[in-house]
Amino acid sequence: YTNGGLTSAITRGDGKEGEDILRNVVKMKNVKTKLPLNIDCSLRGEIILEKETFKKHFSNEMANERNAANGISKRLTGEGNEHLSVLCYNVVSHKQQDNMNFKTEKEKILFLVRTLGLPVVKTYEVKTAEDIIKIWNSYKNGLRVNLPHLIDGLVVKVMSLNKQLEYDSKEELNPKSQLAFKFENESEITTLENIEWVIGRTGTITPLAILKPVEVQGRVFSKASLCNCDELKRLNIG
Repeated sequence: YTNGGLTSAITRGDGKEGEDILRNVVKMKNVKTKLPLNIDCSLRGEIILEKETFKKHFSNEMANERNAANGISKRLTGEGNEHLSVLCYNVVSHKQQDNMNFKTEKEKILFLVRTLGLPVVKTYEVKTAEDIIKIWNSYKNGLRVNLPHLIDGLVVKVMSLNKQLEYDSKEELNPKSQLAFKFENESEITTLENIEWVIGRTGTITPLAILKPVEVQGRVFSKASLCNCDELKRLNIG
């Protein structure tokens, strides 16, 4: 944002360089093209597609909500971006500004919500490892499944921004002041009932597993790509 106006929207990319998808981001449901303050800043967030919206509009053409959000946000046509949302988790000032002299992560989140009126990721203030484990277990044991969108883990950050600067190096892509805790992928056992061969647009032949329907994370799966014949040999199928 420059002087409060949205001027670019860049994907994470490889951590150094991303793609400008401004043409699509402006169509997303809760994105503000003009902030209530004339500030120069960058907002960082996650593009999401809610589970019910995915089922209604995209379940026949894409594998899951996360893949769909990624693919739709980069479409040249812009089609479908009106179904996406952005949840913010950080704000970075481009220069010294009186109303953005943050000292803690908590101050940043409150600024995003109360001052800019933006939706943010669910956050908790914790003081001990036991607090983190308790929250982790609450998500692992049911809270995660009941969220309206998919998440693949939790991130723990050092509260003090000065401490973050002490721990982190600008040359490193993985900051030491925050740790990501990923959930194990949910899995279920089912039966392989048949293998079909699918011919793609370029003539590539791909084996497709026909499965006894099984529910995983609220979705029923009855087919799965087996990639290629080498994968069939590796799995000792057929």
